[in-house]
Amino acid sequence: MTKKSEIAIEKIEEGDIYNFKLNGKYFFLQILKIVTGLPAPYDVDFKFGYYLAVFQKTFKSIPKVEDLDLSTVYIHKYYRKNTACYFSIWNKEPQIQFDEKLMDYELKDKYKFSKFDNKQVKKISEFKPSLVPQFSMPSKCDFHNGIQNTHQPMSIQAILKGLEEEEKLRNSKAKKVESHYFKEWLDYINADALIKTEKAILKYEEKEGQQKAKENALKKCIEAINKVDERFSHIGTIEREDLVEKLIEISIAKELDEKLAENIIEENRDW
Repeated sequence: MTKKSEIAIEKIEEGDIYNFKLNGKYFFLQILKIVTGLPAPYDVDFKFGYYLAVFQKTFKSIPKVEDLDLSTVYIHKYYRKNTACYFSIWNKEPQIQFDEKLMDYELKDKYKFSKFDNKQVKKISEFKPSLVPQFSMPSKCDFHNGIQNTHQPMSIQAILKGLEEEEKLRNSKAKKVESHYFKEWLDYINADALIKTEKAILKYEEKEGQQKAKENALKKCIEAINKVDERFSHIGTIEREDLVEKLIEISIAKELDEKLAENIIEENRDW
């Protein structure tokens, strides 16, 4: 019989969103599909299948639901290089649980999953990267633009262990990053996203010329940040406030009218 302490998630429905805290920040996952009724020989050990994705966007504190990005999937760049966090978890019982027969069983006492909301799942083709709708066993490995985008059958503890190791490697890279504006972001945001965002701002800050040139430079800065956020989905409420405050500060120092700068930011930002 399953111990209560082994159950990670129960009473599961498609579209359920859960969060868990790892590396000092909140991660979010969604149940994309529930599968039952596989043919023999998979109908015993693989009686209940839960397909889920862990998302790229993380938070220092519990966010508003509208700040979630339920399409950009977390990509391993170091530990399981170039693999999307798109998994299937199989069980004999209708729940996701830790398995004492597998490695890293002790993580059951370290991580807790909290139900956050339920939202309609996007079409598989709308995820970034596009995921393969292969809802069966055995799984077949496939790649999209160099990223493994097929589901990986994996235990919940293996998923968490992989994220732990990936975050350790990300942190080691982040420690080498010199931040000009938002050093605190490095605690929970992809280092590449910070570097590219700050590069756009620095380019704007260094731009000289007449007022029209400065206005155009601010617009180009916002458009560049839009592209970074489209790729990394790293801007939430806190980051948005930090960005606007910093861009207004720089604009005033460049002798741009504050209200004009605010309008340019609002008219051109996608975040």
